[in-house]
Amino acid sequence: MALDLLEAASVGGLDLGRGNDVQLVMMTGEITGLASAGMSGVRVAGAVSLPATSITVDTTDATTKITVGDRLFKSENADGTAFAEVGVVTSVGATTIGISAGLAVALGDNDELFVASEYDIDADGTVTLGGNPLSAATTDLVLTQGAGQIVVKGVNLDSTTAAADIDRGGIGLTMEFTFGKSFSATDSLNIIGAVGDFGWDQTGGTVGSAVVSHVGFGSCAAISGNKVEFHVGLPYGPEGASEVEIIDGSVLKFSILAVAKSDGV
Repeated sequence: MALDLLEAASVGGLDLGRGNDVQLVMMTGEITGLASAGMSGVRVAGAVSLPATSITVDTTDATTKITVGDRLFKSENADGTAFAEVGVVTSVGATTIGISAGLAVALGDNDELFVASEYDIDADGTVTLGGNPLSAATTDLVLTQGAGQIVVKGVNLDSTTAAADIDRGGIGLTMEFTFGKSFSATDSLNIIGAVGDFGWDQTGGTVGSAVVSHVGFGSCAAISGNKVEFHVGLPYGPEGASEVEIIDGSVLKFSILAVAKSDGV
């Protein structure tokens, strides 16, 4: 769904340049089930070099956490604040994962594999799952404005406290917002800037009508074509307090506003 700034100029809106086909696009909604996403517990059994097409794994039965079509990631930094995409799963067994196109990055022994949770939202607001149904549900997400695709990746469990808590150096999770049915770097809709507003219902509530108990924050991490990526931070308590843990039932409210150049889309 797009708000056209060229039309807005006639009713007092900001004109970012007539004739330049500049638009605002946005997504607003709520999401939960976050602590069950991301970390799979499946670990690489022995280093894997490029251009391998399969990964031997251990620690956790891969079939209980990973399915065909999943996007897999690995942590690039020890604190888990950066992620590299490994590839899309084409086959999975208890101890072997296949990526027929070949791995995009090499893997080290004992690297943990992260699984992205993908939600597709049509113009009527209907949510369907793309990829991994094992760590996501259609009821996790309610989108009240916009349509497209939302991908949650890089959620980290906090190993120092309860197993269901999330922590990654202050970053709770990474989210991709794609304005369209799928990512395209050459589409006629090209995002050139974006801002995000976030808030947490830390104790949990009903998705779609959650109440913000803690202000959140996020930073725009990457922009490509019709997709923008945000790092979303953990909530903090009153001034001087430390970060607040979020559990699987916590609800994240978000509003993403992006500036896009288009050729009529």
